[in-house]
Amino acid sequence: LFSICLIVALSFSMLWLINARLVKSINDLSHLDALTGLYNRRAMEVIVPNLVNQAREKNTPISIVMTDVDDFKTINDQYGHTTGDSVMATIATIFKQTLPESACTVRFGGDEFMIVLLANAENAKAYAELVRRSIERETSLLAFKNQVTMSFGISELMPNDSLQDALTRADEA
Repeated sequence: LFSICLIVALSFSMLWLINARLVKSINDLSHLDALTGLYNRRAMEVIVPNLVNQAREKNTPISIVMTDVDDFKTINDQYGHTTGDSVMATIATIFKQTLPESACTVRFGGDEFMIVLLANAENAKAYAELVRRSIERETSLLAFKNQVTMSFGISELMPNDSLQDALTRADEA
């Protein structure tokens, strides 16, 4: 009888572990962009407001960087979507390697990204410049002749700003 109870208990433990892994996988799939491995807009709606609230509680400056790939449609049209996907994956890798661990990077849609940095606008600009140079250097190694460039708009979140206010300013910059 003890052996049967032990087997049943182990079976339920295994099922619980498998279920927990499946739930994590589903959660990851629903919050991560499949191509880049960056957060998607759905995740942004949860993660970014929490990050902003934590920064405000600690009186830490926070900046929003909106960025997109210059003439990305031309890359897709001239070199194909496989090359375009390779460019996007390379850019995501550069974000992950270049930005601080505290940064939250979101594939906002298409060729547009949003980066949330625990930094003032001046430091956010320095990070953006570092990313820009890395992207120009790394993407020149891809299988086409044109150098990839990106445009950046930066806005520091002011104490009375909503996240949307800063996002709009960064997008318009």
